[in-house]
Amino acid sequence: MLLEDRKVFLKFAFVLLLALFLAGCQQSVTDTNLTQIDNNTSAPNIMAAVTAARGDNTLTTTATGPNLLANPSFESGTNSWQSCGAALTPSNDALSGLALQIANGCMYQDVVLQPDATYTLSCQAKLVDATGWSGTGFSVLDSSYGALAAAPESQITGSAWTEYTSTITTPANSTFASVWFYTDGAILVDNCSFTEEIDDTTPPTPSPSNMLSNSSFNSQGDWFSCGDASAYNIASGNLNMQATSCVYQTQAAEVGANYSLSCQSSANAGVYSAVTLSILNSSWATIASDTKAVTSTNIQTINLAQTAPANARYVAVTFYSEGNATHQECVLTSDAIPEGVATITTPVPQPNGSLFPYPDSHPTDNESAQAANNLLVNPTFNSATGGWINCAPNSTTISGGQLDIIPGVCFYQELVAQAGQTYTLTCKGEMNLPTYSVFTLNMLDAGFQSLATEVQTLNTSSRQWRLELQAPANTQFVTVGFYTENNATYDYCYLTVDTPAPLSSEQIYAPVKPVEVLLPIYIDPAQDITPWNQVISTAQTVATTVVVNPVIGGIEGCREESFAATLGNLQQVGVDTVGYIATGYTRTAISTVKANIDRFANCEGLDGVFFDEIKISTPGEANYYEQICTYAQSVFGNGKFVVNAGTNIEIPITNDFCNIALIYEFFEDRWDDFAVFGYQGAASDPATSIMIHTSTNVNSMKQAVDLAYSRKIDYVFVTDDTIPNPWTTLGSYWNEFINYIAQKNASL
Repeated sequence: MLLEDRKVFLKFAFVLLLALFLAGCQQSVTDTNLTQIDNNTSAPNIMAAVTAARGDNTLTTTATGPNLLANPSFESGTNSWQSCGAALTPSNDALSGLALQIANGCMYQDVVLQPDATYTLSCQAKLVDATGWSGTGFSVLDSSYGALAAAPESQITGSAWTEYTSTITTPANSTFASVWFYTDGAILVDNCSFTEEIDDTTPPTPSPSNMLSNSSFNSQGDWFSCGDASAYNIASGNLNMQATSCVYQTQAAEVGANYSLSCQSSANAGVYSAVTLSILNSSWATIASDTKAVTSTNIQTINLAQTAPANARYVAVTFYSEGNATHQECVLTSDAIPEGVATITTPVPQPNGSLFPYPDSHPTDNESAQAANNLLVNPTFNSATGGWINCAPNSTTISGGQLDIIPGVCFYQELVAQAGQTYTLTCKGEMNLPTYSVFTLNMLDAGFQSLATEVQTLNTSSRQWRLELQAPANTQFVTVGFYTENNATYDYCYLTVDTPAPLSSEQIYAPVKPVEVLLPIYIDPAQDITPWNQVISTAQTVATTVVVNPVIGGIEGCREESFAATLGNLQQVGVDTVGYIATGYTRTAISTVKANIDRFANCEGLDGVFFDEIKISTPGEANYYEQICTYAQSVFGNGKFVVNAGTNIEIPITNDFCNIALIYEFFEDRWDDFAVFGYQGAASDPATSIMIHTSTNVNSMKQAVDLAYSRKIDYVFVTDDTIPNPWTTLGSYWNEFINYIAQKNASL
């Protein structure tokens, strides 16, 4: 049934329900108050009126604190409350501030709640006009706003302020509550609360205090630069990084304490950006660290953890980026600092650049290809005279594979360049802090005048650094140069233009085992049936599994006519389907995930579950996913259960839990540099899957597939669709992709 047809049907049903109710009551009514009751003994069908008033406007309010109601004392008038036929008027006849008068009808507010929990509604109310029936209560609803249960209603009977309460324990599948008031005459209400009952017998575990100062990035505060201070800014709740920049904060550390960092971060596509949690000794040297790259263009949660070793003195949080990146609310906690202890507000800036978290090997560098295609002469400094020109005699030493330079150096190598080409310079070097040392990439015209320059500052121990610059029009020469105000040392420099394409894939890669296809289609078939039909047409060529995401209309959306028909068609041609469920990186309650699994189990044609937003780096997190995967198996039986970490899972999940691990969901140009853990391939290990987007042409798709075979990946999908949502089409070369997989499988 189409969505518009459902709306018409529901509205018709509500009118019919109301008519039946009125006929059963056998009372005289007027056109202005169709639900009036004169016997003053029972309530009308309030939820029918609420449902009719709600219509398509299913907005819920979410308040903070223990009271789940927004504007519970009506100090903001009718804000957050909806009328279902009643006249609503703020009143000064209140217990404090304002109250709200309700006349001739009903009023409601929808709020979010949890299943298997006890909730209590409490309101102060009194009669103004005692005509008919007046009362209050609430109903428990599912995710589609269908009624599951109703709390006992309270009839308002007196003209003095009186507290009315109602309590219920919510059933499974509970998602919302609709808190309502009704009157045939007029009532005043004030000071309402809707709360969840907390078990006081087991006090909650105190949460540690946030150790970071200005963790919300409202100003520069106590954040310091460990790179180019002009390449970032902090304002209005954001740390905005541009170009190559580095920002950090340090706090005192306690030996043996466990530290956890959580930040909300994003980075532009193609930009290397990372967050690091470090433990430092009294000399500010890093003795333990954890770094994670920011891989999403949308805000994602970055979680890091470290235990302070015996000689720990400081803990540091560092942000590094080579382009546009954004960081928001960050929380640094320690099990040594319980709740209620004041945040450390005076961070100590470290005196040098030792926190600069540039990786020893850059994730996007192919060092063997750089070395093989290097334009520089004597790039590893093995010869004292080859290639390099010294314009400051006696200030430079080249020997033993190192370039050692001292203050005042003028040192370079010059090569013929081609306008329009993009040149990449990678050098590994270090310098004696804290003074200034740089290397440069410079484009010159025929008269040796500079047209464009990129500069990289060294400010830490031995690291690999990289510059990239496109040669402007009129470029004739490219130079690599060095300058320092203190001693500096370089191990190598590579200058490349383009990394050549690899040899024929069949000469490099050999298929290991047949590969299947696991792909997402995140679009309603009622809106676009094309990708679904494409899968159906190729299902007999390569075994295929599709991730479906019917939550466009709630999980029950899989019962929509278009979804149900499409799932049935997929099932007929042998395509497996798994339903999408987000887990919030273990923040979603297990009971909620299980309820969603149960809802999917009612969908015809689904063969399992696809769990998204996965984080498995601790035994506790692994236990979380063991529970939900085991439950999914108990519901679906011998199905497919996928966990999408988007990267290697640090604690592998075996077939005892979920049986497919999605370990890569990213750009095609990063797949070559992605390091796959070595647990794939054994019979007892989970199957692995990759989903690659932004693969620009058929050749790049084939190279990505070849590498997947050689890495023993079980499920593969490659598309040229792009962000922000690359999972709405199958791309422009779906048939070529399927046929290439079939060709590879046929050779086994």
